[in-house]
Amino acid sequence: MKKKLIIGTIGILVIISISIFIIVNLINKKGNIENVEVVIGKSEIYSEQEIQSSIDIVLNKFKDFPATLNKIWYDEEKSKDASKAWAEQYNADEAIILYSNFKTYKGEQATNSGLNSDSEYSNWSWILVRINKGKWKLMTWGY
Repeated sequence: MKKKLIIGTIGILVIISISIFIIVNLINKKGNIENVEVVIGKSEIYSEQEIQSSIDIVLNKFKDFPATLNKIWYDEEKSKDASKAWAEQYNADEAIILYSNFKTYKGEQATNSGLNSDSEYSNWSWILVRINKGKWKLMTWGY
């Protein structure tokens, strides 16, 4: 009888623990980058590897966003005029601007992070800089 009580109590504790784990993960969903379309545009300034390394930094940061990332890309024609100003603002040698489209999750997690709930964001900018061909550093993001 005592053995059945102990086994039953352990079973209930396991079920409660699993339930709490599931609820916490549903409430605090991480940014989804699983099916993102990555487009490395043509560049006369950066190698494909340099662009990809900047994209990798953004992908890592996006995991903190309450959203699903649909597309991220580099468009040299669109960004080259502003790149110089961003580099100067952050006392860097170079700046790269990436763009993305994503959809936020529904609910308070999005609004608590300053985004609109269940909304599409297009051409969201990511500004990264570097000094002396070093590693890219993500400085800011938004419109």
